[in-house]
Amino acid sequence: MEYYLLFYMKKTVDKLFQEIAAQEGYSLAVDLPSQTITKPDGTTIAFEIEDSRKNVLLNGLDDISLTLQNEADITRFEADWQTRHPGCSARPVPKPMI
Repeated sequence: MEYYLLFYMKKTVDKLFQEIAAQEGYSLAVDLPSQTITKPDGTTIAFEIEDSRKNVLLNGLDDISLTLQNEADITRFEADWQTRHPGCSARPVPKPMI
């Protein structure tokens, strides 16, 4: 079934590229929240995207901002680390300059 979907999507994308090449000024409207593409004639095409990838695109997230979404958990981990490992630093200690 998955192979069929990939084959179907490839055919659909290939057809879109042919239409784009054939018509100057051709434009598509991509609606990421509803996961549809609307062609100039009003025809819509549904597409699949992983929820996590969709979230990244809709919210303009990068690797750092994704990590910072877990900032409270990271802070708790660091505090717990210090409690269970007194004298050990969770962060690297800079070397003294000679």
